[in-house]
Amino acid sequence: MEKKELEQQLETLFGKLDRLVNKRGAENEVNQIFHQILETIFPIINEKIEKGERLNPTDRLEQLVTRGMYEYVMELWGAGELEEAKEVALDMASLVDDENIQQMFALLAIGIMAGIPIEKFIREYMITNTSPYLDYFFVEFSNKIDPLVEKYRERFQKEFSGES
Repeated sequence: MEKKELEQQLETLFGKLDRLVNKRGAENEVNQIFHQILETIFPIINEKIEKGERLNPTDRLEQLVTRGMYEYVMELWGAGELEEAKEVALDMASLVDDENIQQMFALLAIGIMAGIPIEKFIREYMITNTSPYLDYFFVEFSNKIDPLVEKYRERFQKEFSGES
């Protein structure tokens, strides 16, 4: 599929997802659309990894791919799939060519390592009352994150670099 077609497909899917998320009783439909989004973005992610390239979130298609992975991390975290959520966050911290988004994924990974429930993390650690960065990403965090960063720094560095 051509880049423009992929971009339009993801725009359409995210548009549907955004409309359904706030609709009661649409959980099955939301899950189905999110599954389609993941099926569309995973090959793009895999191709980037194979080529040793990084995602450019100022490119519209790659921004949508990054958004999908961001939402995937949050979905996994919320579902209690902590190990997988952490791994995806760690991968994305090195796969996106944007310091703000890299840091955001790194801090999400640290929140997951700390075992903090996602709702509490969003409420107490993320600053969500500002405009999202590049329309989708909350990249600002409260000072409350600093002790977590300090506590999990070594573990994060080991896991981020692939050491056991």
